Amino acid sequence: MVLPRLFGTLKLLLKFVFFAWAGSKGKISMEDRLKRRNFIGPSRCSLCLEEEESVDHLLVHCLWVSSLWDLSLSLMGVSWVQPSNVRDVVVAWRRRMKRSWIIGVWNMVPLEIWWATWKERNRRIFKDKALSFQEFKLYFLRLLFSWSNGLSGYKNLNFLGFIDWIMDESLRA
Repeated sequence: MVLPRLFGTLKLLLKFVFFAWAGSKGKISMEDRLKRRNFIGPSRCSLCLEEEESVDHLLVHCLWVSSLWDLSLSLMGVSWVQPSNVRDVVVAWRRRMKRSWIIGVWNMVPLEIWWATWKERNRRIFKDKALSFQEFKLYFLRLLFSWSNGLSGYKNLNFLGFIDWIMDESLRA
């Protein structure tokens, strides 16, 4: 039945959008926020294990997350200077392209980077499991692939065909 599937999709989309909004406001429960409430515990980023965990570090500057930004931008043929915080990423993530389905992929990239990062962080903290660096990047690309299935103009492609198509369409956009 279409309605329950549509409702489930909308519910999930609202969850992702809320997460992005909370991140842009710095309102995600991270170690830095818990410290302000006198929570005592390790405060290193669970991905890179180098810097203190904060929203801006985890979603913008962490070495693991930077690799996803670099990967996404290189796939789309874009060079840019990484903004200093999540809010600036949201503001700066505008690009004029010819009307094509690739603009839909472009608009999903920050949200997918943040969602993949949040899921990996929580996997490490709450399940004591971790993806390798390469598995993390592949997880992100598969997420991008699966979320793009509903885009207008999307062709029924396999995973590698999808990656090739992003690169080709980005050159034309």
